[in-house]
Formats: sequence, structure tokens, C-alpha cells
Amino acid sequence: MLFRRRLVCAFITLLCFAAFAAADDATLVATPDSLFFRQLTSTAPAPQNFSLSGKGATLGSFTATATSTGNWLSISPANASGATTIIVTPNTTGLAPGEYSGNINISATGFRSATVKVQLQITPMTIAAGNSLLSPPSVPMLRPGDLEFRTAQGGAASG
Repeated sequence: MLFRRRLVCAFITLLCFAAFAAADDATLVATPDSLFFRQLTSTAPAPQNFSLSGKGATLGSFTATATSTGNWLSISPANASGATTIIVTPNTTGLAPGEYSGNINISATGFRSATVKVQLQITPMTIAAGNSLLSPPSVPMLRPGDLEFRTAQGGAASG
């Protein structure tokens, strides 16, 4: 009888631990987890979006907050329920050429929070070169998050 009682207690303890572990694994998932805006003319970059969902549990209501130096970053919606798409809009009015950064922090009860990193680059419309004015170059830009490397396990390194 004592053996059964201990076995039942161990089983109940295991179930409780599994329930708490599952709750601890609930995570907010933002895809993509970073955005990059680039302004080459006087027109602000077009809005971009990311999807928000929950992993490990059903996502209820959440709150998203945008923070940025110069207050150029806005989002919609800032509060909602369930998996959704969040629209991110840069307002470059009054910003000088340069690079700016911001974050979108998302939280929901019972979930680990998520952060979407946002970068903005404003390139001057003209660049002074001696007595001439040049338009900025229109070249592709790669950021570290844009690169992905794959290799076969045990494969030879290429040089």
C-alpha cells in the first residue's frame, strides 16, 4: 500500500511539473524578428509588417509598444487578441540623414515576451563632391540578418 501511495504522489508531482514546464515554454513569436527601412528620397519608406503568434499556448490579448530615438516609429494595432499582423510605419519628418534604431516590445500574460528590432537609414538626397552634387548610389544593401550560411555536416570547408 505504501508503494502505491508513493507512486501516486510521484505521478501527481510529475504531472504538476509538466504543467508548469508547459506554461513556462509559452513564447511569443514575431516573424520576421527585425525590420529595415531605407529612405533615399524625400518620401518616407513604405510601411512593413510582421506576424505575431504564440508557441506553446493559445495567444490571448497582447500589448505591443514601439520605442525609438526621435519617436519616428509607430505600430498598429498596439493591443489585440490572438495571432495577428502588426503594421510598422516610420515617420521620417524632421529627421536628419543618418541611422536610427528602435524596438517593438510585445508582451502577453503567460508568455515570454518578444522584441522586434527596427532600423532606419536616411540617406542624403545629394552628396557634395567638390563642386558637384551627386545622387546617392542605388546599390543593394545586406545586413547581417539577411545572410544565411548552410553546409553539410562533416563537409569540407570551401576557401
